[in-house]
Amino acid sequence: MRFSLWTLLILCLPLATGCNEPESTNGSGSNDVAANTDDDSKPGHTHDDTLVWQRSDIEHQGYVISLGHHAEELFAGHKAEPAVMITKGGEPVPDAGVFVTLLDAAGEDVITVEQATVYEPATAEEPAHYAQASVKIPADATEMTLRYRIELSEASEFSEDVVVEVTKH
Repeated sequence: MRFSLWTLLILCLPLATGCNEPESTNGSGSNDVAANTDDDSKPGHTHDDTLVWQRSDIEHQGYVISLGHHAEELFAGHKAEPAVMITKGGEPVPDAGVFVTLLDAAGEDVITVEQATVYEPATAEEPAHYAQASVKIPADATEMTLRYRIELSEASEFSEDVVVEVTKH
């Protein structure tokens, strides 16, 4: 009888603790900074990993910079993954310091403190870019400001705020 109880306990433990499949990491190797780290169980609610450039081809002292995020829609109460693409002479720049901060729509109150991003080399699906920072959008937001700060080795620091729309559900 002991063996049967232990066997039953071992078999039922994953169910009792809510054993689930790991969430998508979008190739980043880390579940806590992925685009799909939120509760996607709501009907009609999905996240995608599409790169969306809010501002493209900004020229700054020989560099070309694009600012945006992963996902076609950003959802209130969920995480977002800002993204930055930097090139110089048509080639990706892998050695910049790229940081993001989430602020309220007016760009005054800090919601998520500044975070460093990670350089992601080009793949068949995406161009080389910086991402993997995770910012949590407040549940009542309709617009937010993403502040991008970029340290470049051969140019002065670049900083720009981008107001993004947020979808409530």
